[in-house]
Amino acid sequence: MSAQTRDLLKAISQASAVASSFESSRSYLTLLTERATDPVVASAMFAAFLISQNKPFTIRLTSPITSGPESPLPIGPKIILGSTDEGGPESDRLVEISHHTSNPSTSKVTPVLNPTVYGLNGSQVGSTAVMTYIMLKELGFVQQQLSVASIAAALTVQPEADIQSLKGLNNEVATELLERGAIVQMEGLKAPVAENLPLHHSLQAMLEPFVPGISGDERGSASLVQQLIRRSQLGKSAGIVTGTDARILFDEFQKIRTRAGFKEIKEDSLIGTIALDSSRPVDNILRNVKGLALALEACASMGEYSTIYRLLLGDASSTYPQIKKVVNTYCQQVSAGVRQTIQAQEYFRETQNAIYVLKPPAVTPETVFRVAKSLTDHSSTHDKPVFIMVPLERSSYVVGYLKPEHRPSLDLGKVMFEVAQRFDAKGSGNSFSAHAAVSPEKIEAFLDDLDVQVGSA
Repeated sequence: MSAQTRDLLKAISQASAVASSFESSRSYLTLLTERATDPVVASAMFAAFLISQNKPFTIRLTSPITSGPESPLPIGPKIILGSTDEGGPESDRLVEISHHTSNPSTSKVTPVLNPTVYGLNGSQVGSTAVMTYIMLKELGFVQQQLSVASIAAALTVQPEADIQSLKGLNNEVATELLERGAIVQMEGLKAPVAENLPLHHSLQAMLEPFVPGISGDERGSASLVQQLIRRSQLGKSAGIVTGTDARILFDEFQKIRTRAGFKEIKEDSLIGTIALDSSRPVDNILRNVKGLALALEACASMGEYSTIYRLLLGDASSTYPQIKKVVNTYCQQVSAGVRQTIQAQEYFRETQNAIYVLKPPAVTPETVFRVAKSLTDHSSTHDKPVFIMVPLERSSYVVGYLKPEHRPSLDLGKVMFEVAQRFDAKGSGNSFSAHAAVSPEKIEAFLDDLDVQVGSA
């Protein structure tokens, strides 16, 4: 463990003492939470802890990039989760937890738990939810489903949603959960499969890697499974796919992606170790930690925050039908956005430094991050960062995504934040994923400046 990581862990331990001091207070605590998967899961974990202590609290969801003016903040102590411009006086802030590399807080008053402050690489070391898990564990509070949810949340802010690729504190928490049986591992196809879940449902929800005509396409995924079974190439239509079955599907996906212009998949990115939540039903996508990550991402992206809180804090089984519906809708919309953007090249503008996708009708603010991530895997993007612009009511929303291995020296979040500042706009993100909201009359100049900074980084 590096000295920087030890310093971060020490800070988490010290911050837990600050949070525990609130237990004697009768004031309402506000969990000021960024509207993004990882911070929302962190807020659910804090909520569960406060409920166990019978302490009053409120959750305030905020989007510093895309929201208009918010109503006044409640008076009193606050925990800041994720990136937010709000927070009130510093004296009200008990602790700030974030993994963003753009504009990390350097408060001298409030404990700041951000790997970037310690010279570490943001979300690839410790996500907001994972650092919250460690902090609450210091206070003696651990719940299995919330623990596993912290790892699922961490997967949503990684370059790859693969538990084997986790590093730093993320990996340490995953290893701990594995050792105590909260997570079990098996070898097989790295899709969101589960023991009794129909295979075509798993394949339909497989957005990573993106497979045209399969991902987000229930009819296409069902047709592929039926064809392979009829040809005696696939031995099962449900459950966890291993061995020869996994290899057959891998080869099929490779052929489909190649025909559609997507890059080849590395075998270990789709065949290897999968992680299962031992507490979830064997016929549900949430059984698979990668499936849980997708479900949390889908609910947060589609604004279904109450569904996340009910799943993690209430009667989980009652949320399963709604989660299935949200996941299906999300995957279908992502698929439509990727397909339209690739097929209609008039939305593309390529420079020496990046790819810019301008106002594709099928891409929405809810799906733009996932569409951008999928597009970086297409050969037409030439290993460059992909920026997509979609119109909002009062601004133009710009999202960028980068494969870290293509430009390891480029910190996309930092660049987006700094360029946005020059245009009186707001930008945020981590080293490979970022967003900004810019006034429409400044968008062209903003993109020109962004291109220059991406090229010189």
